Amino acid sequence: MRVSREEIEKLLVIVGILSAATLTACNQLPTSNSLAIRAPASDPTPTSSADPVFPIPPTPTILPTTSPVPKPTVTPTPKPTPTPAPKPSQNLRQELVGRLIFQDEATQAGDLLLAAPSPHATFAGTQPQLVSYLLSLLDAGHYIEITAVQTGHHNDGYKGHAGGYAVDCWPLASPNPGDYLAATDPRFARFLEDAAASKFRYQIGLVGDGADSAENFALAISAAQTGGNYEAGVTVFQDDGGPHVHLGANGF
Repeated sequence: MRVSREEIEKLLVIVGILSAATLTACNQLPTSNSLAIRAPASDPTPTSSADPVFPIPPTPTILPTTSPVPKPTVTPTPKPTPTPAPKPSQNLRQELVGRLIFQDEATQAGDLLLAAPSPHATFAGTQPQLVSYLLSLLDAGHYIEITAVQTGHHNDGYKGHAGGYAVDCWPLASPNPGDYLAATDPRFARFLEDAAASKFRYQIGLVGDGADSAENFALAISAAQTGGNYEAGVTVFQDDGGPHVHLGANGF
């Protein structure tokens, strides 16, 4: 079969057209760069068109760890234990009898030198609180004549003479025996005030020669109320017997 020249030229034109169309189609295919995964438009991180870009997850915020502050341990303060009155040494008892004036030194000084074996012992000696009570009044400048301690006194219970907590006495104007102060003397009043206000005082008893006047009772009661531990009808009382001031110490 013979093909004419004109037909050949037509075939070449058709082939050329097909080739051009194929080339155009190939040029329109997407390139590898155009397939890259892009970050969202709102992502401010700059990207390069040459490399694939993947979203970077945010760095987690690590909060600093702090150990809880332990609560302070509160230790309850123990209640103070009352300290018992120390027993005066024999030297203090010797000092006491050396500074007092006695109507009957042999028995009365002997009672004060003999220490009671226990707080509730009776007719077995005197208590340390009584020694401290009398020394405190002597240190305040008073002169005291003792009229009774324990020996020869009736049994008035362990809180009184029988238990070694009390003496009967009278304040003096000087260290001389029998130089008694009048119950109206300001020095007598000061003696009552000091005795009633003392921390060692339990009782004050008044009787005879004006000691138990209304003025002296009022003075002793007022001072006892100031000193504390006042009990009406007990702390200051009307004593009996010959003229004296009863001094009773606490501590039982």
